[in-house]
Amino acid sequence: MQYKTTEEVDHESALATQESLVELGRILQEKEQRMQAFEKIYQSLEDEYKDLLEFDIQNINANFNLNSYLTENITSNQFHLNHDKYKLFILNEMTKYKYQLLDEKKNELIQSIDEMNEQSDEYLDQIDGLEKSHLEEKNKLALRITKLREKCIYKNKVIFWQEVGLFFLGYVAVISPFRVYSQLNLILSFLFAIFSFTFGSIYSVIYSILSFLMYYNILPMILGALMGSVGLFLFYKYKYKKEEVKQIKAKDHLE
Repeated sequence: MQYKTTEEVDHESALATQESLVELGRILQEKEQRMQAFEKIYQSLEDEYKDLLEFDIQNINANFNLNSYLTENITSNQFHLNHDKYKLFILNEMTKYKYQLLDEKKNELIQSIDEMNEQSDEYLDQIDGLEKSHLEEKNKLALRITKLREKCIYKNKVIFWQEVGLFFLGYVAVISPFRVYSQLNLILSFLFAIFSFTFGSIYSVIYSILSFLMYYNILPMILGALMGSVGLFLFYKYKYKKEEVKQIKAKDHLE
């Protein structure tokens, strides 16, 4: 590869700049020539039709007749120009006036749109304020309902335990405290017996199963099989993970 010297780079840069300036000068020259041609034709047409009568747009009303107007206002030295040319002239004046009206209408519409946008912004702000106020009131109402519900639940629980307490006190008053004490002891003894029997039975079953497994060496075999399975699982998992890492590294190296 051949590298360019600093002088060559500077020369090419200066040459490119010069070519750009030449192209810009050519474009400006063409633009100037077009403007000169436009002004020449415009001045020629203006000189040719400078004697045309002045036409006021305000002359047009409900009773206006174009042909009558032309016949009455064309002077003798303008007879060489036919009515069609005057009509074109009047059409041009009317077109400019119509464009002016359209421009005014456009400005009015733009102003109206701006006012409507301002009103829309105000309405949106009012709607946002109302929605925010409604949401706040809704949240307050929901919080109040939640608190009232919690109070009702708490009062119902208090009433329930009060009723239980009153029922127990009434029961004690009717039966006598000694009999109530005897009944409670009987109930507790019955519950303790059920608890002892249940957990004792569970303990006996578990102990019997473990004794059976130990006597016939089944438990060590089960434990060995479980440990071997876990070891194989961890070994193959580590192996596959290691191979996956190698593949990723090889792929990155190729890229």
